[in-house]
Amino acid sequence: MNQKKIVSAYLRGLEKGNCNKILELFTNNATVSSPLYGEVKATDFFEQLFEDTSDSKIELHGVFVDVSDSSKYAAHFRYDWNLKNGQRVSFSCVDIFEFEEDSSKINHLSIVYDSKTTREAFNELHNKRIINERKLILCERKEGRNMTKHIGIVACSAEGASLCYRTICNEAPAQMGEHMHPDVSMHTHPLGEYMVHIRSENWQGVANLMLSSVRKLADIGAQFAICPDNTIHQAFDLVTSESPIPWLHIAEAVGQEAISRGFRNLAITGTKYLMTGPVYPETLEKFGISCKIPDKDDREKIDTIIFKELVNGVFMEESRLFFNEVIQKLKERGCDAVVLGCTEIPLLVDPNNCPLPTLDSTRLLARAAIKEALKEG
Repeated sequence: MNQKKIVSAYLRGLEKGNCNKILELFTNNATVSSPLYGEVKATDFFEQLFEDTSDSKIELHGVFVDVSDSSKYAAHFRYDWNLKNGQRVSFSCVDIFEFEEDSSKINHLSIVYDSKTTREAFNELHNKRIINERKLILCERKEGRNMTKHIGIVACSAEGASLCYRTICNEAPAQMGEHMHPDVSMHTHPLGEYMVHIRSENWQGVANLMLSSVRKLADIGAQFAICPDNTIHQAFDLVTSESPIPWLHIAEAVGQEAISRGFRNLAITGTKYLMTGPVYPETLEKFGISCKIPDKDDREKIDTIIFKELVNGVFMEESRLFFNEVIQKLKERGCDAVVLGCTEIPLLVDPNNCPLPTLDSTRLLARAAIKEALKEG
């Protein structure tokens, strides 16, 4: 099948809502970028699109090939989109197809349209879905089946996310009873997809992945979200403005603990993006707390340890001792506690054998989530 025929087959599948037929036209790692759903895997995009769609109609205006690059095609059409809640939105759309080199499959799809009217309808659909989920949860509470809020974990790296999850499940029983904890759901895109955007400091790209996760979590009943990853909190404000549910901020959980323990000058450890970024300085300033970071060479080595060892579940004694050396230097510069600001660092640094008192961002966020989940009303 030539590429123009693939575009035509795609449009037929889109109009008929045939997810399987459409995905057959894409490579296994294909991505889709759109104004409403952000940049996500093609499988995730079309599953979510057709979950939101009742039916649709397409009026094709034309299919065009890029004269400078024959692997790129564009389709211009009018899209009549019927949403599951009965709303109908009609708009002009351009889909840009990028085919894999020497392949008859689509590797990336960019969808372009004016999202003003579609976003209003889209948000109304998702808000109604969330309201219905919350009504169900309230009914369960009245019947005594569920007395806590549902926690949604937007995960990034496996080690940090699993530590956060385990902490919730292990520490909640002290307040809820044996083997009891709040409902917890987790979604994560691959760390590799996040790293593409983190390395280029494309925080909107990071935010799009986080929004993709939180929308899935909200759709299955999560009532608030947490993210056990310090670095991607740099996209936090971009996320919360579009999120269907509220969030807890990891650095705020750390700041509250620091105040309660009387700390005023914190050492920040984490990825190089976190240590040089605004997440902790801006948040801690609200608490009247100052912070310091390691010197450049130490930051680079810490970053290497995180991405070459810790996120892969590798914890070496040599690396633990290096962290202690760095923390000692920060103590000598006047710091009175150290923030373990990469959610894997608590798995390496031993608080009982550390030059400074530790503030474990992962476990502090998990405890804040338990506290929020147990709030009434």
